[in-house]
Amino acid sequence: VAAAAGALDRDVGTQKSYEKLLVDINRGLVELTQSYEAVVRQLEILLEEKEKLSQELAEANDRLERLAHTDPLTGLGNKRSLEQALVRDLARADRDKTNLSIVIADVDHFKQVNDRFGHPTGDVVLQRVAKALSSNLRTGDLAARFGGEEFVLILPGTNAFGAKLAAERIRKFLAGLQMEGPQGPFSITVSFGVACVCGPGCGGQAKQIIALADEALYAAKAGGRNRVVMHGEPTT
Repeated sequence: VAAAAGALDRDVGTQKSYEKLLVDINRGLVELTQSYEAVVRQLEILLEEKEKLSQELAEANDRLERLAHTDPLTGLGNKRSLEQALVRDLARADRDKTNLSIVIADVDHFKQVNDRFGHPTGDVVLQRVAKALSSNLRTGDLAARFGGEEFVLILPGTNAFGAKLAAERIRKFLAGLQMEGPQGPFSITVSFGVACVCGPGCGGQAKQIIALADEALYAAKAGGRNRVVMHGEPTT
């Protein structure tokens, strides 16, 4: 290098020795390797954070999905989840040529409970009714809060008589419960209306079966409350 620079009449100064060049190169390689390892570690940290954020997002979406289908007071399904489940189970009963029963339950004189004991006590009553309903269901059944003090049970594969027996069991249990109010213990009663359809041909009849069960519930109320009435059966 020095000889070539002299021939061109250029001064390139003192040149590093071969050994010094190797030392500098090795030092540069070490620094480059360390820098690369730092970048890799940073990428690993970012990937871990991304995976954690993705998991948290998935869990948040699951919670939102549950909230969108759950009644916040009772923890049962809400009207939206009820409608979706009813459409699904009616389609299955239509396809499989099986029964599907609906039970509508309504707390008797619930307004008097709120007026006498206050809305917080009324909320506790609804929660205990919801617990009694859900604890008496099979796998595949659904309990939902229809609105106010009304609840709906979907019982796939159950005929009207089986649904009436299930509702009667729940009715007796609820009638025997002691509720706690500000003035002391009290009891409640619940009326039930039952309706049933059977496939084929029952798909898309969600509104119809709800209306039939509602008619039966009205008959139970008109008949004195605290009873189970199956749609179409004679009442006294």
